[in-house]
Amino acid sequence: MVMIDLPDLSICNDEQWHVAVTRPGMFPFPEARCPCDKSACGLVIPSSEVACEIHHVHAALHQAHSSEDCPSNRRRGLFGQRRRNVSH
Repeated sequence: MVMIDLPDLSICNDEQWHVAVTRPGMFPFPEARCPCDKSACGLVIPSSEVACEIHHVHAALHQAHSSEDCPSNRRRGLFGQRRRNVSH
């Protein structure tokens, strides 16, 4: 089993993370039924203010990315490849 080494998400205030306990493509998707806030990509935004039995500090997270690197922030470019949104 591969574990992702993340900082303590409950006290990380300078960067927001999107996390999941499931691997990509797994079903059922427990993130769909948990009380945590969801990001546009479908992963959860962990918070110490939400009492969640799935996404606690010691949970084994199998997916994670920062909000900056979220796939939902990208758009399709030429030939169908994904591009980052860039503000000018």
